[in-house]
Amino acid sequence: MSHTVKFMYYPEQEDVRRIIADIRWRVSRQGDHSGTDIVRFPTNEVFDNEDAAMAYIKQHDRGNYDGIAVKFRDFSTVQDTIQIKKLRYKISATLTKKDEYIHTHSVKTRKPIYISCPCCGSKLNKDRLSSNICPLCRTDLRSPSVLQKIKAFDEKIKDYETAIKKEQLKRKGEAEIQWLVKYEYHC
Repeated sequence: MSHTVKFMYYPEQEDVRRIIADIRWRVSRQGDHSGTDIVRFPTNEVFDNEDAAMAYIKQHDRGNYDGIAVKFRDFSTVQDTIQIKKLRYKISATLTKKDEYIHTHSVKTRKPIYISCPCCGSKLNKDRLSSNICPLCRTDLRSPSVLQKIKAFDEKIKDYETAIKKEQLKRKGEAEIQWLVKYEYHC
């Protein structure tokens, strides 16, 4: 037996009663037919993006198969500006560089056949390893400088994503408003 949390999207014009009926229908068709029965609409605020709407839902979730619906601006249908296209290209290029760096600095590319784990001291045959993690103690076998560089790539990507969100907010009048509805059911 388990518990499943799902999210649905509806256009802003959708009647609230139809949203509730659709959620109830979905719950009755999934799992063991028990789950969200009531969907709350706690605020009329329109959130700037889906992430902000998700954060609000997580903060105001009561648990116990609680259903929550909030509005957010959906930028998926808005044409990207030249600046956003450049930022997306930078993300793609950074991801490619990160993947190449990870492949180049994998423990499989080291010259010695046996690699020592810095945590538990085990001698590991690099040809028998399936990842960069020690199979005994789950410590990453790559050097701290390699891990730091990978973290720097991730931070750079996060900065680009933040810049994209800021650029999108400049055109929030063009974004469609949608309902984000969280519901739960028991399996």
